[in-house]
Amino acid sequence: MGLWKELVTDPRLHAVRVLVSFVVGVWSCLVLLLGCASRPAAAPAPAISVRTNVAKSSAAVVLSAPLPVPSQVVQGTDAAPHPQGKLHDAPPSKPGACPKPARKIQQLFVNAFEVASRSAEKEPQRAIAEAIRLRLDELYQSGCGGRLSGKQLNQQVSLISEDPSHRENFGVLLAAGYPVASYYTEQGQGIALYEWRAGQVRTRVVVTHDGVDDQKQLLLLDLDVLKPPGSQEPLLAIVNTHPWMASCWRTLRMRVLEPSGDPKQPKALLDHETSGRWCEDVSVKAEGSSVSFTYPDWYSVFRPAMVRGKNLSWEYQSGTLVQRFGFPKEIPELVDDWLSLEWAQARQATVQSGAAELEAVHARLTKAVKQALAREGAQAVSFSYEVFPGGNKGERRLTAYCALTDDDTKPCKDWPKPVDVLLEWNGSHWLIRSATAR
Repeated sequence: MGLWKELVTDPRLHAVRVLVSFVVGVWSCLVLLLGCASRPAAAPAPAISVRTNVAKSSAAVVLSAPLPVPSQVVQGTDAAPHPQGKLHDAPPSKPGACPKPARKIQQLFVNAFEVASRSAEKEPQRAIAEAIRLRLDELYQSGCGGRLSGKQLNQQVSLISEDPSHRENFGVLLAAGYPVASYYTEQGQGIALYEWRAGQVRTRVVVTHDGVDDQKQLLLLDLDVLKPPGSQEPLLAIVNTHPWMASCWRTLRMRVLEPSGDPKQPKALLDHETSGRWCEDVSVKAEGSSVSFTYPDWYSVFRPAMVRGKNLSWEYQSGTLVQRFGFPKEIPELVDDWLSLEWAQARQATVQSGAAELEAVHARLTKAVKQALAREGAQAVSFSYEVFPGGNKGERRLTAYCALTDDDTKPCKDWPKPVDVLLEWNGSHWLIRSATAR
């Protein structure tokens, strides 16, 4: 849905900025003939395994106000079950100006942000989420928060700090009506889902990094909130990777998280990893009972090693997520996915009146594709296709070919004849009606 891109900070720009700061710090060390080991480089980024050592206890850091201990971060947010019958009461709405943030909330946020900028521990990240929750509760309790748009809410929450370096590294948006915050420090990132529930703003989910190793860090690419019919809980859908600027191709992690009794331990309804291009066009979209993740992929039967759009989709059913056919926009990509997926998903892209007959055809073709692509050397093959108009306006025909890579005049053993795939438009998607070898 691209909701996260509405906020003031692009996570990729943040990662680039801290990486440049690190390089400048190292260069300065060399110019001044000082050993970098004698002082920390400026602004170490999560992508670089150089960190400022701080005491594990926040008491060792000189602060004008103490940070909340871990139990305080959780308690008062969602540590106890909500009273039945008051789960979805509307927040108060009153005219008048929004209140300025209380000084103690501002101090808590500044303290948490400063410690989180020097420590790789998770608790300072969670303390930032708690400070934002307190500001949100302040706004909603006053009757102001419930009538604000996402941008207006973000502006009011940003008053929690007067430091521009803080403001450019955190933000709040509304996704399906739920406030969601994301924030960055030099040591990591955090995401928090909030909800007005039982008379106060509560933290429902908090997500931080999984460890100090580079590949366990968190770099958010997009988020959305799913509130499926029949569910009592909002579900936080996020897609992230880890900070590293060397390549745009990297592991993408897709998650759908359901609140539990403890915001820092949500239930993962989905935790799926795949390889994809993270630099652009990665998004999450929640609609009704479905959530879809879109990203550039490089796997293709017809166009191997070429970038293509990929769409992975799941549907919420009775407390679980069931994977559905993703329906890419282009016909070649749809046929590509139909030939690559198991029948349970491929059936959803099939005209149902012919599904019984196509199941056996699908099994033969998918087996042929796997066998053909597994061949190497002189028997290596390449698939290709042509798309033609169908007999009617809402019909298309894709003809798929398979030939030896070194001699395209010779058909491959596993797919010796061209296969005509007929498709028809159902008003929203192309569906496969038949697949016949010539």
